[in-house]
Order: sequence, then structure tokens, then C-alpha cells
Amino acid sequence: MISYFIVTEIEIITETKRIQEDLNYLVYEAEGSLFGENRNPLQPFYGPKRNNHDGIAVRKRRTCCSYYEVCDGEKYCSVCPKRPKI
Repeated sequence: MISYFIVTEIEIITETKRIQEDLNYLVYEAEGSLFGENRNPLQPFYGPKRNNHDGIAVRKRRTCCSYYEVCDGEKYCSVCPKRPKI
């Protein structure tokens, strides 16, 4: 039974690595023609990570998800471009 869990962990690590490689290809390497476009439409929305107000590295959204509207303007998502500076 122990060997089953070890194999499963190895498979998860391998799968995670493959997902990261696929994402990297789609965002940074794929030509626009893959998406039926002149340019890759994912590149503008997948910028570098920056530290948020809590010091955690995140990608800041370029567009608002309007989460604050559901919360009566009292709470913004952690990567909201409309979030007030503290």
C-alpha cells in the first residue's frame, strides 16, 4: 500500500510539471495563429508577479472582476486594480 502512495505522488509531481510546461508554452511561446489570431491573446493578461499589500507575489488583474459590487463596495479581491492603496 505504501508503494501506491509513492507512485501517486510521483505521478502528481509529473503531472504538475507538465501542466506548468503547457501553460508556459500557451502563454509565452505559442503563435497567435494557434488561437486563430495575429498575436497570442493570452500574453497581455499574464504579466509578471508582484508583491501585493500583504507581501505575497501575485499577478495583478488588469480588469476588475466586480467582486466589490457583491460586497457593497466594502471588500475588494486581493488582486483588484481598483483596490485603494493603503
